[in-house]
Amino acid sequence: MFLLVLGLAGFAGWLSWTHVELDWAEEGTSVTPLIPPLLILFGWIVSVAVHEFAHALAAYLAGDRSLRGSAYLRLNPFAYRETFGGLVLPVVYLGVGGFGLNGPPTYVDWDRVPSRGRRAVVALAGPLASLVLSGLLALTVSLLVPAGQDTTNWAISSLAFLAMANATSAVVNLLPIPGLDGYHVLAAFRGAGWTEFVRVNGLFCSIAVFAVLWLPVVRDVFEKSAYALFDLILPNPTIPGMMFHGKLLLQFWA
Repeated sequence: MFLLVLGLAGFAGWLSWTHVELDWAEEGTSVTPLIPPLLILFGWIVSVAVHEFAHALAAYLAGDRSLRGSAYLRLNPFAYRETFGGLVLPVVYLGVGGFGLNGPPTYVDWDRVPSRGRRAVVALAGPLASLVLSGLLALTVSLLVPAGQDTTNWAISSLAFLAMANATSAVVNLLPIPGLDGYHVLAAFRGAGWTEFVRVNGLFCSIAVFAVLWLPVVRDVFEKSAYALFDLILPNPTIPGMMFHGKLLLQFWA
């Protein structure tokens, strides 16, 4: 299933690269690109699968054998035990909010992970995987569009936006707030009561975090901070503009 979604993303990427929808339309008519949103959707599903795989693999290696053979280790987000929190919500977060945010890893049996240090590693594995994906995507965009150049290519802008989505997912998830991965780092050193709270309420806490970030005042500050961060760390100053173009391609209804 993972390879199928990856292949669909690649096919949508090729169609977006060639601006094929412009060839399908009559000359002189306006076109709302619909294939780039599919590229972003499939790419984000792949990103979600990698994020959750990192959590699950770290948990399995740390002692949680209940994940053996699970969809989390098979990179199949469509067969997650908690499909709503693990797949549907992240897709909704991206489409509605325009930023990446993964659901809580409540599928991990934290009681089977024996030490506090291992629990912290399990919690950090997902954000780390998202950061690696973000870096690889940003590097790909930098190679395709060297510093000093710019582009409005749909596929490249979509990849740039996916880099942004993975970065925001990693950064937000590191916050020590219930429903996020950073909270599980604290919970690893605070006791079973902290873990049990998120096991029961993690999904609602995740939605609450998104609701706060979606508030116009908070969202504006959050987005400006994210673009400013990429301006500082990326050697190519045109990439944030491509990220914004990718967001416009995704939210074509706005």
